[in-house]
Amino acid sequence: MAFKQRFKTKAFTLIEVSIVILIVGIMIAGTFIGNRLVAKSRLAAAESLARSSPVPGIKDNMLWLETSLSASIDSSQASDGAAVTAWYDQSSNSGKPLVVAVGTGPTYANTINYVHAIKFVGSTANYLQISDASFLNGTDYTIMVLEKRQSGGSNNYFLGETSSNPNDSLALGYSSDSTVIHAQGNQSYSASAAVSS
Repeated sequence: MAFKQRFKTKAFTLIEVSIVILIVGIMIAGTFIGNRLVAKSRLAAAESLARSSPVPGIKDNMLWLETSLSASIDSSQASDGAAVTAWYDQSSNSGKPLVVAVGTGPTYANTINYVHAIKFVGSTANYLQISDASFLNGTDYTIMVLEKRQSGGSNNYFLGETSSNPNDSLALGYSSDSTVIHAQGNQSYSASAAVSS
């Protein structure tokens, strides 16, 4: 006795295919929304920490440049890779100096744990400049910097520039791959320290 087996082939209906596409679309949208919520919560936490930090209460704080505060940078420039033309002082100093771009300026970046940052690429043509830094003249000062180094080159300054004249300029950064330097003018008043590369 011979048995014939019949195999039924069944195609997916249009409704079933539509449901699968809908479910996949919801999963993809959920992933993007989740990533966006995580990024926003990190930014909100960073802004909260900045506002509640001791920095706003420092007496005679002349300049506070902070990237995590939404008022620091124009919202139109607050996207990854956008040129930053101004960085707004958040100190309580009434005579806030302008910090404006030379050339196209640095770029806005999400480089430090996905929290907003300003990215300087070491260009002598594109940077930010303090319109009037004379408040540093003849005074004691403290500079605090949070930075993430992304270059091993020498003469990379994240603040200021070098000069051949004493007290003519202020430089803070890396004089070599493994040396941090703080100098005024002709380097005769410099202090350097070795750091791990």
